[in-house]
Amino acid sequence: METRKAQKVATGTLTISLPKPWVDKHRVKQGSTLTLQETSAGHLIIMQHGPAAIREPAHLSEPLLLEESIISTYILGEERVIIDAATPSLRARTMTVLHYLPGFEIASEDAKTITLRCLLDEQNLRLYPLLDRLCVLLEHGAKLAVTGDLAALRQNEHEIDRVYHLCQRILARATQEAVFLEHAGIPSVRSIPAFQLLVKRLEHAGDAIDDIRTISSVHAKSLFAIVGIIVTLVRTFTAGKLNAQRLAVRSQIASIMRPDAPAELHFLAKTAEDIREELVQLYLGMTTLAER
Repeated sequence: METRKAQKVATGTLTISLPKPWVDKHRVKQGSTLTLQETSAGHLIIMQHGPAAIREPAHLSEPLLLEESIISTYILGEERVIIDAATPSLRARTMTVLHYLPGFEIASEDAKTITLRCLLDEQNLRLYPLLDRLCVLLEHGAKLAVTGDLAALRQNEHEIDRVYHLCQRILARATQEAVFLEHAGIPSVRSIPAFQLLVKRLEHAGDAIDDIRTISSVHAKSLFAIVGIIVTLVRTFTAGKLNAQRLAVRSQIASIMRPDAPAELHFLAKTAEDIREELVQLYLGMTTLAER
């Protein structure tokens, strides 16, 4: 970040100069049209007028890290990815991992390369509805674990992974684009790390429920209660009604657990406490921001 002094011109208008590296990168010249937008936080954003420059595709050439690399490029917001030296085995692995990445599809392929393209309309994405979607899936997963429908439980966990990766992609893009940050309904750049941890904790909760697979009626009540606490905390936060009293749930979580509860249920209870901690950070950060 750098600071620049405003200069007054003859007409009384205040001006600032544009940083040369930014001008060169975006090929701004004398007479170029720029768009100015003020955010709800009072920030002034300067953007190129017209379509954004087309980004060069990312190239993946390490077969041992193929799955991790595809997921990473997706989360980092890449629009096009080219997999070099493709083989039938790499194609099969690519098809498998794409099931977990909403909007990422094979756009074209030949004997040597596979080109992936993101078809998401990200302008219609909002973070809070996706958090609510994760809550719905956690509730559904708890019901499936109690009924013992393992196939449906696995499918539910698969959907949790898809929504998780989509949330992380939105958050990563919001760190780079102030307009998208506001558009996606994210309070501030400083809140993004806490949101990233929050969605990771929610994904962990889904993993814990999937690991439980089946649960006895003795512990089913505890499972529903813990999931209920998680869902209530998240939904109360996204509705803007979270307060210190609602965050005081540690003793409630502790009272739910039976000594003979399975390890997976203890992990879920610990995850609920972690989710509470992330929401505490978000709550305190947003409260401080509102007081300024």
